[in-house]
Amino acid sequence: MSIGWASLIGKARLHAEQRNYLDRTQLTRHDFLLHSARMHDDEEHRVREIVDGALVQLMERDVALLRLNVHERTITARLAEYMQVSLPEWNVDPEYNRIRDRVKQVELDGRAVNVVPDIIAHRRNSGDNLFILEAKKVGDDQADEYDRKKTKALKEQQGYRYAVFLRLRTGAENPGVESVEWL
Repeated sequence: MSIGWASLIGKARLHAEQRNYLDRTQLTRHDFLLHSARMHDDEEHRVREIVDGALVQLMERDVALLRLNVHERTITARLAEYMQVSLPEWNVDPEYNRIRDRVKQVELDGRAVNVVPDIIAHRRNSGDNLFILEAKKVGDDQADEYDRKKTKALKEQQGYRYAVFLRLRTGAENPGVESVEWL
């Protein structure tokens, strides 16, 4: 009989130890999830600040590009330069159309479409994608909607953490940033 009791007491201790371990593990998992959420919030805040800061620099240093109504590529190349300074650990590339050794594509409306994002922040050849930015000059609402859809598809299908759709006013009268939309 004493062997039976000893065995039961041993099993009870084992179960108690397992429960304690699971409680510690769950607490650790919970803390990890909270920490991850805070890190994500910090990263998102940092990315938003970098985009906003680059737009301020663009307006302070290069508003002439908007006044002259130069090509969108010229404007976004300058914007990418300003972002790169604040993101030295990432590659900030304008007009980057590759995924490793193939052309960047997304599926839109059931078909594969080649895409060339205006700006991406990523680590080349790694699949680690921070954000995509698509910029459009104000005026063509139909093209805006297509580019917004394309940007969302890139974010979802290529694993970008953040996506920005930027609308710019160009011309001599009122050049500037019309809107910044986080998708």
